[in-house]
Amino acid sequence: MRAPESVPRTEGSGAPPVEADPDEVIVERIVAALGSAHAATVAAAADAGLAGLAAPFQALHEAHLAALDAAPVATAAPAPVGVAALRTVEKALQKDLATAALEVASGPLARHLAAMSAAVAQLVSQVPAGLR
Repeated sequence: MRAPESVPRTEGSGAPPVEADPDEVIVERIVAALGSAHAATVAAAADAGLAGLAAPFQALHEAHLAALDAAPVATAAPAPVGVAALRTVEKALQKDLATAALEVASGPLARHLAAMSAAVAQLVSQVPAGLR
């Protein structure tokens, strides 16, 4: 669910440059945050002890990226991620999604981002707090 295009782009036609749609800028920021979180879950899944914990997050991020018409971007492999680091990454993503839901102008996009935030929060709540 990309932000709606409000003005057709007229690049090269001599018309003044069209400013980026503010919702699209927010979506791009969220896609980047989802990509980073996805990379962290991939790194965590490489550890046999964390694979079961990371898998639901990885699947969720892939679904959220697909819903935003994006895909995970291949990045340099991050350092291995432990449970505490994974929880920190996911909590930051959840906050970013909630903030973005408040910032966008599109009602349907705001609801979608809020639902994404809630889904991440639900998974984070299932991560055992005492594990490192």
